[in-house]
Amino acid sequence: MEDGSQRGWFEHEGVKILISSMTVLLLMLPFVNTMNEMLTSIVLITGLLVPVQKYLMTPMFNLVGAILQTFFGIETSMTTGSCSSMIAMAGTLA
Repeated sequence: MEDGSQRGWFEHEGVKILISSMTVLLLMLPFVNTMNEMLTSIVLITGLLVPVQKYLMTPMFNLVGAILQTFFGIETSMTTGSCSSMIAMAGTLA
């Protein structure tokens, strides 16, 4: 007599959905990486690096820093240089 509780862990519907989702994500990874490289090349060739850094990267770094401080309590500070921006984190993760 076999009931539903005797099934293996891999036969549950949630596990099947999780494995299927991970498979699709892994299949998409090369295409996402190729698109990333293509967009980076376009930005570098067209000379849009400075506006992208000024209007996209800096606000994104500020947003990430605010999320880290608000939700995780990690003290952050933003430093900008001539070529890049960086978030410096202080403290330890508990």
